Amino acid sequence: MLLPYKELDCPDVDKISADIWKFLNDQTDIMSDRSIGKNFTWNFFSPKDLITNVPSLDAWFSSIGLRLRDVAATVTRTNKGLEAHKDEPPVLAKINFPVINTKDTWNLWWDDDGNEVGRIQMIKPLAFNASMTHGVEMGPNCVYPRVVLSCMFMKQPLHLLQVP
Repeated sequence: MLLPYKELDCPDVDKISADIWKFLNDQTDIMSDRSIGKNFTWNFFSPKDLITNVPSLDAWFSSIGLRLRDVAATVTRTNKGLEAHKDEPPVLAKINFPVINTKDTWNLWWDDDGNEVGRIQMIKPLAFNASMTHGVEMGPNCVYPRVVLSCMFMKQPLHLLQVP
């Protein structure tokens, strides 16, 4: 059995988040005017470009035994949130990394009967069970845009979600 999520320790989370934000603004068009008005758009980009420009993120992933395979930035600019959903196989587990404005936004998980089984404000990176129904709720005091990296790996981080 897997946990719905696990908050991960990352001593350099603030610096890594700032470096990711700089990369997204300077090296991609994800934050450009063309994307304004889109909510939770999956913005895939080259993982190689990311780790070249943000080597500290790659070093942190390596420290927990992971190698990046795919990465997308999810951006929201409205209070709509992200509806309950399950990710498509083969993705069972991934890590979301906070970039900016994740305070007063809540990641949620539900069991198969629709009961809420997890809720957390993402301040640190989260390993999470993407095969469970999950979503995002925006609080009344959140700031936009909310930007999160969704990271998939060569070997899924299932070991981080094992029940102790």
